Amino acid sequence: MPWRKPGDRQVSDPVPLPADGDAGQPPTLPDIEAPDLSQPQPPSGSLSAEFDRVNRTKAPFITNPSATSAKLSRRVLVLFSGPYARPDGLIAFLRKMGLQVSALDNDASNGGNAAHDILDNAVFESTLRRAQRGEFLAVFAAPPCSTFSISRFYRSNTSSDGGPPVIRRRSNGQVTGIAECPPAHRRELKRANELVARTCSILHAAAESGSEFAMENPADHGDVKQPEYFTDPEHAPIWLMPDVVALSKFASCRYATFPMCSFGVDYEKPTTIMYTPGLAQHLQDLNLLKCEHNHQHSGKAGGVKSHGVWNSAAAAAYPAELNLWIAQAIAHLATAHRDVQPHPLVAKRMGGSDNIIHEADHSPLPSMARVEPSSLYPTSNPTVPMLSLIHI
Repeated sequence: MPWRKPGDRQVSDPVPLPADGDAGQPPTLPDIEAPDLSQPQPPSGSLSAEFDRVNRTKAPFITNPSATSAKLSRRVLVLFSGPYARPDGLIAFLRKMGLQVSALDNDASNGGNAAHDILDNAVFESTLRRAQRGEFLAVFAAPPCSTFSISRFYRSNTSSDGGPPVIRRRSNGQVTGIAECPPAHRRELKRANELVARTCSILHAAAESGSEFAMENPADHGDVKQPEYFTDPEHAPIWLMPDVVALSKFASCRYATFPMCSFGVDYEKPTTIMYTPGLAQHLQDLNLLKCEHNHQHSGKAGGVKSHGVWNSAAAAAYPAELNLWIAQAIAHLATAHRDVQPHPLVAKRMGGSDNIIHEADHSPLPSMARVEPSSLYPTSNPTVPMLSLIHI
């Protein structure tokens, strides 16, 4: 209304009514009552409900606002990390490349404890929420592989009981566990299945928030379509677990399978890494590695027990060169504008340069222009992998 002096301001009487709408038009939508922001708001749902939502998502459409923060993050989550202080481990290489690392491993010998166990509900819920918020640039997971090991299909001559029994089979829906699982191994089976389920939930939430991820475990030895790795038609690897299959489909995952002997160890141990497309530039090259020893090796990655310890424990340790390869793939996510060359093993096979990371003149690397495994070895002999340290 036009300006009027105080005391002379009034609204016309009666108040004008809104004009009638066109009868040919649909009715307007009802008003939405705005929430009272002066009062504390209840959570949108319970953890179980959030779980169900994450696991039932049908397509990997990233609509979460945290997707941007995940891409800009410089923090990497490593699940089942192995020794936190291993000088040539994945954690060390990631940090050397300027990334922050959150590591979880409940084994006290690795530097962890119960506070780092994702089977603890509080630890799991906290990690899941962090993944949902997009706190991680990438997640790397290596769930325990004991119950999925092909070694269980062989009788051990070094153990009085013949070694751990087969508790999973490929046929008749027994990938999650055989019906006649020995009572002494039921807890082991249940624990392993829960670890896989929780790992997949964290990776699913991370992918939904824009993070890349990779998961490692032994290769499938029961697929007749892969004769170079085929051993027993009943072998049930982690890759056939329903949670893993659903995760792979959701995130459009790819696979790389390679022999561990390519990294200088004296056993073949075919290994598979499932990864999201963002890590393909480097991890896909692992498929180029083949056994050059005619499958004849002096050592075995499992099935031998000495002084009460199975040799599969020592074989679980990644060679330093593999740790470097994985770290390089993840670091490239944070330095995609730089010229990151193939790993030396691939460069050699391709006849190219053996440079790992080249520093751009206008954009220096976080801490170094070149990363070599030897720079992190605590011994005077850099050619000796620290395989005595377990896991990654």
